[in-house]
Amino acid sequence: MHTFDLTPKDVELIDEAKKKIMSLYEEDKHHVGAAIRMKTGEMISAVHIELAASAESSFQISDQNVLSS
Repeated sequence: MHTFDLTPKDVELIDEAKKKIMSLYEEDKHHVGAAIRMKTGEMISAVHIELAASAESSFQISDQNVLSS
């Protein structure tokens, strides 16, 4: 398998996704964070939080919640 080294910009996106997870962390829930960089250079981060024993989940981008079940 061929691998690529992470660039400083890659690490910046990973750090942004980690920050989003930590800012919205809830005990006993499964968290997945993501971040993208727009052509303008703006970074957008989001987190998916799901309670493992429930079908209910939420997805948060910035400070807006969208709930789904």
